[in-house]
Order: sequence, then structure tokens, then C-alpha cells
Amino acid sequence: EPYFDQLGAAPRLLGVRPSLLLETARGCWWGERSHCTFCGINGSTMAFRSKSPERAVDEIGTLIRRYRTRTFGVVDPILDMRYFRTVLPRLAEAEPRAKFCWEVKANLTRRQVAQLAAAGITTIQPGIESLSDHVLQLMRKGTTAARNIELLKWCAEYGVMPLWNLIYGFPGEAPEDYDALPDLVQSIWHLPAPVSTGPISLDRYSPFHATPEQFGMVNLRPARALRTLYPFEEHVRMNIAYYFDFDHADGRTPEQFAGPALPAVEHWMATKQRGHLWLDEDGGHLLLSDTRQRDGLAPLETELAGWQASILVACDRAQGWDDLAQLPAVRAEGVDHGELADFLSSAVERRWSVSLGAKWLTVAVHRPARLDPASVLSPSRKAVPLLRSP
Repeated sequence: EPYFDQLGAAPRLLGVRPSLLLETARGCWWGERSHCTFCGINGSTMAFRSKSPERAVDEIGTLIRRYRTRTFGVVDPILDMRYFRTVLPRLAEAEPRAKFCWEVKANLTRRQVAQLAAAGITTIQPGIESLSDHVLQLMRKGTTAARNIELLKWCAEYGVMPLWNLIYGFPGEAPEDYDALPDLVQSIWHLPAPVSTGPISLDRYSPFHATPEQFGMVNLRPARALRTLYPFEEHVRMNIAYYFDFDHADGRTPEQFAGPALPAVEHWMATKQRGHLWLDEDGGHLLLSDTRQRDGLAPLETELAGWQASILVACDRAQGWDDLAQLPAVRAEGVDHGELADFLSSAVERRWSVSLGAKWLTVAVHRPARLDPASVLSPSRKAVPLLRSP
């Protein structure tokens, strides 16, 4: 109340429309199963619990009516997946509409991304963190590079902004974890880039902090800045610090393996106009429109039909060889293994697709978006708008 009183009394701030912080859950349902090695957010309160759908929506409505603000930053460590069936349908049908930023797990489905957009969740913070399967395994993230790229692609399709970081320097990384990253960046150049890159930090309450020796981390000490912030003896700073510096037991530095790949990522982040790779699907025909890094030239347009179109559509989610070879169109047209291999190689070469391990993933963004919000947010019972103006 005092904040809004002061805001209303300041003539030069009459145009300010602040966002409000909102909490609907605490703890982390993923962390209960597999605590990410670097995460110290939840401390001893990892157990996940969330507000009932009725309470969550009622609090949002109350805040809108009381403060006439419709923008919210949700501070939950992770979105309750049950909200896709309960809270999000009500937000989608609510009046007045509100916008949200929410933290989510990265392995959402395309339908779920469409649900986020329909409910006004226009910004998300997904736990992407890396585009290397091995590094993601070291993190215990429970996702893959393919799933992370799928999410970036679907966010571009439905107009959801993902705020994600690329983190490196994990114990156990190898040079090959980053060898393919510059080329991968060129293929997903049109997708949302990370907002930052940096080495891991060692935080209190994380598995790294609990058992650093198991991860090859030695010489733990309070983060350097704390020497200035807290002019106490070292053992006192050790007791109060949340952030720590450390050394790798094998003598490596965080940039040792990731360093050569970082300029490509930083160029990706710094380039604002990166073009597009759009896929327009009409029946069994596809039109691919590519303006990536063409400096104002006309888009490269390619039409595909038949089994080749079926391949790119099927690879909207990462697919293995056997699944692609068994597609009805591929079998009906008698496509042999050589033809299939040549087309997949050509799609990767033209950067329509990426090859990740033994799977292929189309990176083109559908235009227009395939799902109408009205078709994805139908709850089990008709949602009643709960955010009516007073």
C-alpha cells in the first residue's frame, strides 16, 4: 500500500505500470526426485507444495482489482504442472487479461507452450542451461539438448519469450561437449538466444556445496566480493556465505573446454535481427522460407511434398531412424535407406534440421501457429472468469 500511495502521489510517475510479485508454490517437484547439482534455491524446503487453483486465481484477481496492475512476476521455483488443467484455463478466460512471467521445466510439450501463451504467460524462465546432453546429465536436469531446442522453437511459434542462460564449467565436462556448439548455433540462429552465459557458481544448499569432494571441487571459500561486504574473519564469512569460489581438483578452468565455443554464442546473443526459418504447412505440401544471415536479400524458399514433407513434419519432435523409416509416406513411396539418408543429410546441411545423437529434429518455426488457444485450454469443466473488474 505505501508503495502505491507514493507512486500515485508522484506526477512524473503517473505513466509507470509496475509489475507485482506473486507466489503460488514453494519447493521444487523436480528437485524432490533429482536435485540439480548446482541449485541451492530451496535449501531445506525442497518439498513441493502449491496453492489451490481457487486460491491462486482469487489472489491474482484481488491484486488486479486492488492495484490496477495486470503484470506479474511469479517467484515460484517451478510451475505446478497441474495448473495446466486448472489455473491456466481460468486465466485464459479471465477478464481483465493479465500477463505473467513464470519459471518452468524445459521439457514441455508443444501443446503446453500453446497453453502458456493462451493464459497470458508471455515470458518464461526455463531450465535450459546447456545444449549438450552430457552436460545436462552432469547437472541432473532431466532434459536433453533436443528437448531444449524443441522448447525454443515452440516458444517462437506461440510468441512466448524464454529467458535462459548457458552455463558451463561443470566438473566432468569434456572438450567434445562444446565442439559442435558453434555449428549448432548457426542452425538455430533464428531461435531465442540465451540472455547470459557464465561459469557455474557454487551455492549453499546445492549438492555441490553438500559434498564438493564428490564433484572434484576443492578449496571452497566465500565468494571474493564477500571479503569487502563482510569485513569479518574467514570462518565467520564461511558460515554466512551463500556464494562460494572454488577450484577444480584436476586444475581445469571453467573456460578450458567451453571457451572456444563462447564467441559464437555471444555473437548469437548480440545480433538482434537474425532472420527467420518459417515452415508453412498446407495439406501435404510445405513451404520453407529462410532469411537467416542474408543481409536483406530475398528469402530462400523451398517447396517440399510427399515423403520429404512428411519427414520434416514428423521431426517437429526429435525422431530416430527407425521411426522415420516406418512413416506411412516413406513406406508407401518405397523410399530406400540411401534416399532417406541423403535427404536427412541435406536437411542438416541446409540447416532445416539438426542431428543430435541418433535423432533428427526440424528447427523451422511453423507460421502461422498450429493451435488456436481456444482449442488447447478447455478444462474438464467450463472455467468461470474470476478476474472480473469490480
